[in-house]
Amino acid sequence: MLVNGIIKRTNKTKYDNDLFKITCFYARQSLSNDLIIKFTVDEILEEAIVQKYKYCLISNTGHVILSPKIKNQIITIIKNIDFFIMGHILDKKEEYYSLHEQFLLVNLHYYKLLGKPKFTKNINKINLQVPYRSKINIHDDYTPIWLKKDKKSLSKIYNKTHPGWEFINKSLENNIPVLNWPAGIRQKKLYMYPNDNIKDVLYDFIINNYNNKKFIYIWNTESYMALHRINKTKPLEPLEYFYGVAAGLKSNVILKSFTFTDSTIVNYFDYSTDALLFKKYLLETWNGKDYINFTIKAKEYLEFKYSDATAELSMSEQLTQMLSALEFWNNKDSKFIEDWEKYKKLQHTYTECDIINNPDKLLDIIDKKSKHSLIWWSNAFHTSYSFFIYDFKKQGLLREKYTYWIDSLKKINPELILYGKDFLNNNIDCVRAKDYVIPE
Repeated sequence: MLVNGIIKRTNKTKYDNDLFKITCFYARQSLSNDLIIKFTVDEILEEAIVQKYKYCLISNTGHVILSPKIKNQIITIIKNIDFFIMGHILDKKEEYYSLHEQFLLVNLHYYKLLGKPKFTKNINKINLQVPYRSKINIHDDYTPIWLKKDKKSLSKIYNKTHPGWEFINKSLENNIPVLNWPAGIRQKKLYMYPNDNIKDVLYDFIINNYNNKKFIYIWNTESYMALHRINKTKPLEPLEYFYGVAAGLKSNVILKSFTFTDSTIVNYFDYSTDALLFKKYLLETWNGKDYINFTIKAKEYLEFKYSDATAELSMSEQLTQMLSALEFWNNKDSKFIEDWEKYKKLQHTYTECDIINNPDKLLDIIDKKSKHSLIWWSNAFHTSYSFFIYDFKKQGLLREKYTYWIDSLKKINPELILYGKDFLNNNIDCVRAKDYVIPE
């Protein structure tokens, strides 16, 4: 239904390549890996139609989506509001209104119905529909909340137009309001204008905000799709060894899906000392009931910080997360608690290890002979920190680090089941190490 497009701006400033990489990274992280990358809005929209999408969300080079929540908010807009174009409306006063290219949402049904107007073809001295604009602005005096067709259907000659003018004019001619982005969306995104210190500012921001070993993930916001498939088919043999990051309850879902025995060994690894501490505390003190309330008390007791993604979750969203996990126990708390009691009796180990920078500490303990073992590293190779430190600052180093990780796992145990995300945020959904090929 919805596809994400990226305008690849090149050679306009010396920062364009860096900004483009940042925009793509956050689009993949928060929206989808399916990106349409072209040089103009018009090219992106044409390709979106070819691929039979109904809506197209377009980010310009330099635009950053800060929260994955934005996707659900945009889907809610699509389901509840009738519109052709939503974006950053700019009142050019004596010149015609325009739309800033930084972030646009286009209804492709209306785009085709209105004759596929051009976004960037500016024409001077042209007769256009006079918009009736909201009195309220998003900020200053040139950012109206909406534009509507004037009741008198007035038109006049405008001496100058700017990008988006034809979208606005066509929309108003057909009595379709033009809408500005609401505050709830604006709070979860930003647009970076090129300047001399942008690289250093972003680098410092990531180091100060994401390189924090006090952060832990008490929830897993990634998909359980692969595990639902495994849960239905059930492997022939239960897991002998499980290696996983110390995050949320997904490790229990994995063990439930693949099944385990009394002799299964659980090995938690993480670069966060607090994440490992929380996992150990959970194992030793939780009775399997009311996970949400337990995490609140544990935070106070252990004095840890939630990760940014976890901190954003409302109580209803936390309940949804818990219910998503409980599906594997047929939505029955009693079944989960029964499994939890069995899980608590397993042998557990805890390894503090940065698998990107120095994975050997973990690699050294992976069993070399087991044909029924699984390693789950979540999205460790596609986080803000890993991107900025190993790819953005040191061009291409993240691929090198990821290649070493995979090659090492293959060498240690070709039968090891791999589960996680690669450095481009692609899913590796429970495949044998010997069968996995790193994407080009």
